[in-house]
Amino acid sequence: MTDPSDDAPRLRGIVWRLTWISAVGGVLLAAILAIVGTSAAGGDGGLFADLIPAAAFIGLGMAIPPILGAVLGLAIAGRPPRALRREQRSAAIGGALGAVISPVLFYPPLPWLGILIALVIALAVGVGYPLTLRSMWRRAAASG
Repeated sequence: MTDPSDDAPRLRGIVWRLTWISAVGGVLLAAILAIVGTSAAGGDGGLFADLIPAAAFIGLGMAIPPILGAVLGLAIAGRPPRALRREQRSAAIGGALGAVISPVLFYPPLPWLGILIALVIALAVGVGYPLTLRSMWRRAAASG
């Protein structure tokens, strides 16, 4: 009888994949916010083009706390034997807690906007991280 944790993907691969997902999602969210802000300010394409570097850095900055929370959760839950459900829950909870921290730091003048963005990030992380982990576990089980 084989141990289910034998089919577990490597933690390094999980962290790498979640980091990429968070980075892309953070940059896309920051770009959407830049488009909305530019249109609300009555700016043109030139203003948006000037905001692209700032949106990229802000997006990457918003991606860091959720991934750190997810990695901390995976480190805590990663005790042997590893289990998919435990890792899914720990990554989702850690990522959601990190998602709440991120917009609060970036949007202190408008608390309602920070809370709204935190909810969007927490929802994306709470759904996206477990789905990513499930696909990685299935792929590892099929190849292993």
